[in-house]
Amino acid sequence: MQRTIWIAVLLALPLAGAHAATLELVNGDKLSGEVVERTEDRIVLEHAVLGRVTIPATQLKAPEPENPGLFGTSFLRGWKRSAEIGLNGAKGNSETLDLRVGLNLDYADDTRRWKFESRYLLSESDHETSQNHFYASLQRDFLRPDSRWFYFAGGRYDWDDFQDWKHRVNFSAGPGYHLVSSESFDLLGRVGPSVTAQGEQLDDVKGELLLGLEAEWRISETQTLSLRNSLFPELSDVGEFRNLTNANWIIQLSERHPLALKIGIENDYESQVDPGKERNDLKYFGTLMYSF
Repeated sequence: MQRTIWIAVLLALPLAGAHAATLELVNGDKLSGEVVERTEDRIVLEHAVLGRVTIPATQLKAPEPENPGLFGTSFLRGWKRSAEIGLNGAKGNSETLDLRVGLNLDYADDTRRWKFESRYLLSESDHETSQNHFYASLQRDFLRPDSRWFYFAGGRYDWDDFQDWKHRVNFSAGPGYHLVSSESFDLLGRVGPSVTAQGEQLDDVKGELLLGLEAEWRISETQTLSLRNSLFPELSDVGEFRNLTNANWIIQLSERHPLALKIGIENDYESQVDPGKERNDLKYFGTLMYSF
């Protein structure tokens, strides 16, 4: 493992000719100069004062991981982590409050991909609550490095104080396929059986089918557009379905800054609702994201 890390350090240096570099050693010292030779076992550096210096690969400090663990530990090492918050309010002739907070965790390597999302939304107007909703979802993709096919399993929990069902739990699993996979654009599909339980006691259980489509366009180093749509047709009641749509535009304030602006929409559509309820539940928002 250590040898693999040292090789990665060496290979990270440019391939062509002599070039300037600053190397950090395991004891904390740093040497700057022209790299004139490199192999898997050593680097030869032309130093302005020390002359030509041969540095064994074992003496090079391994680079810090792209996403180190929390608080100097190994917890969530390698995971992309971000928190987001959006807050709007007014006080005067009327009082309003709109709050949206969230947590996002993502991890991917050659064989697996994890994605966790959670959101809490609260809206009040003149001390009357009009929205009080929380959801959390977790998805695991089982990847095959030599194939576009993969398998997935995941679930989502919703609590909504303004829905008759109050609680909803959904589980889905099945195969997926990477339709397009490039440096700047990804498009994949999912299909598989799904089951949803809802109600105060989660006693209203429905068998469904998941038809999912996800796209991500990395416009630049600082801008990303993403779209996710999940259609859940009921198996026992043909013609009835749910549809969840999520679209986000993330704009980083700079390539190295942890803050970003997130603009998005979420829409939950149900073909069958109780009297007095709307089929569409559309939310649009802007939040600040902080990567940590």
